[in-house]
Amino acid sequence: MAEMRSPQRELPLEIVQAILGTYDAEAFPSFRVNLEDLEDCPPHIAEARTTAFRCSLVSHSFRQHLLPRIFARVTIQSKARLDSFVSLLKSNPQISSHIVGLDLHQLCQDECHRPELEDDFITLANEDPSNLSALFLSLQHSSTLRELSIMFECHPEEPRQAAFSQSTLNEIVKELLMGVPLLSLRLRAIRLPLEVVELIPTSLSYLSVVGVEIDSAEASIQVILSD
Repeated sequence: MAEMRSPQRELPLEIVQAILGTYDAEAFPSFRVNLEDLEDCPPHIAEARTTAFRCSLVSHSFRQHLLPRIFARVTIQSKARLDSFVSLLKSNPQISSHIVGLDLHQLCQDECHRPELEDDFITLANEDPSNLSALFLSLQHSSTLRELSIMFECHPEEPRQAAFSQSTLNEIVKELLMGVPLLSLRLRAIRLPLEVVELIPTSLSYLSVVGVEIDSAEASIQVILSD
C-alpha cells in the first residue's frame, strides 16, 4: 500500500504580508526616508533586523522583499565594519544594486577626542585605500545610489590628513561623483581636495556642508555652512 502523505500546508498570504509589515516597521523605519529627514526617524529594533536577515536566508520570497530593505541604507562607522561589508560585497556583488544611501560616519570616543587611529577608516584610507576604493568602485555606475553622507561626528582640534587625498582613491571618488546621479550629499568635519569639491553636482536636491576644509595647491580654505 502506498504511503499517504499529508498535503503540504502554506501560510495564508495575508499572514505572510502581516509578518513582513511588522518587520518593515520595526527593522527598517528609515526605508524610503530622505537623508534630510533621517534625524527625525525612529531607531530600528536590532532584534527585528536580525530576524529579518535570517528570514531572507531561508525563504526566496522573503529574500526578494527584505534584501532591498536590509541594504537600502548602508552605514559604516569603523574600519572593521568597512572590511566586513567589502568582503560581503565581493562575494555578493548584487547587493550594491540595493544601496540607495551610503553613510560613512567616523565616530569619536567622546565630544573632545578623535577616534583611535587604528579605527579612523577615512584617514587610514590614504595609506591603504583598497577597501574604501573597492566600496566606491562597486557603486561607481550605480543606478540606485541617491544619497551620500561623509561625516566625522566631532571636530577634533588636531589637524587631520585630508580625506581622499591619496591619488587612486581621489580619482575613484571623482568618478563616483561624476557617474552617479546623486540627489543628496552631506559632508561634516572633513578635509577634501579642491578637485573633489569642484565635482559636487549642482543638481542636488539637498546639500549639507558643515566644517569642511578644502585643500588646494595654493591655500587651505575653511568652509562653514549650515544645513
